[in-house]
Amino acid sequence: PQQTRAEELCPVQPSTIAVWHALRTDEARIFAELADQFEGECPGNQIELSAVPYVEIKDRFAQVARAGGGPDLLFESSRWLAPLAEEGLLLDLTERVSPRVLQQFVPKAVENMRYQGRLYAVPESVTLLALYYNRELTNEVPFEFSQLAQLATSARPLALPSRFYTLYFGMAAYGPFEFDSYTGELRETAGLVAWLTALQSLAAQPGIDLYFQDSEADDAFAYEEAAYLVNGPWLLPRLPQELGADRFRVAPLPGGPFGPAGPMLQVQGAMINANASPLAIDLALAFSYFLNLPESQRRFLETNSHVTASVTVDLAGYPNLKGFHDQIKSAVSVTENNNFALLEQLGDDLYRSVLLDGKDPAAAAAEFAAAVKAAVARN
Repeated sequence: PQQTRAEELCPVQPSTIAVWHALRTDEARIFAELADQFEGECPGNQIELSAVPYVEIKDRFAQVARAGGGPDLLFESSRWLAPLAEEGLLLDLTERVSPRVLQQFVPKAVENMRYQGRLYAVPESVTLLALYYNRELTNEVPFEFSQLAQLATSARPLALPSRFYTLYFGMAAYGPFEFDSYTGELRETAGLVAWLTALQSLAAQPGIDLYFQDSEADDAFAYEEAAYLVNGPWLLPRLPQELGADRFRVAPLPGGPFGPAGPMLQVQGAMINANASPLAIDLALAFSYFLNLPESQRRFLETNSHVTASVTVDLAGYPNLKGFHDQIKSAVSVTENNNFALLEQLGDDLYRSVLLDGKDPAAAAAEFAAAVKAAVARN
């Protein structure tokens, strides 16, 4: 099919929009260059960018949007989409974004941009966990977690960050886990119990190193104290400097007896403020489409750490990005609203109680389910 040209996206009437983002330095540089290019292709339009710290951006946006103001476009993670949409602070894009536009994305990326079945953002890139391995220490990429446990020895350990988010991938591989973010109901925990049981037995094994601070697991891999690491694309910029670009690779996470690994999928993209004017909405959509043109996405590839949500971009020359992109197939879309935030917070405590304190997994999971139910009722 004929590709869209940048000038075809220009709004009928020029306008100015304010855009907030929390991009890393390397991504922010490309983002700014693309904004300049868009202004050049569409004279009279202005894209005013502001970098806001990641830990502040969601709350700051919510505060100003509630008061009727705020930036026209929030370029952020689906992690914040549900709570903002729940409050009515984001524009419903369901009727504004055509199916033809959405066809260029991995279907799960589009799904992550919906809340209660309605579309609230245009995807652009994804964040999820995969398996890093040091090619000097090992050339074996395991397909099953039990195989990884056998490959991990005291000479080539696995560094495993042990929070609810980082260990989420194992539940789908070990059995069913079902949480309804809308009702707050935890319907099925068999996969969680089986996964906790496997982890508890493996934790005593030399070569399986659990970390309750993610940064310590990162350091272990960067300093070649670990051969394997579970982590996300945000670590990619650091490793070429510490290890060398060809010394490590990324592959999909190993699965389990019940199926493939299911890490949590988060999607970055363009959300439009519910307070935006009609002209600002048109420009915000045009810019969000421009960011996803193949040539724009190829610019983001220069960072070697930005994982496209597109199905049209060739990743053949980017093996580590391809490793993350391949992982999307079995990733799990979650609705990260306030109920899910409670689940995640209590989940961190659960993993600590089983893996640090030695609590029985079945008993701990039952207490976790009761705690989630009580927390949701209070919420």
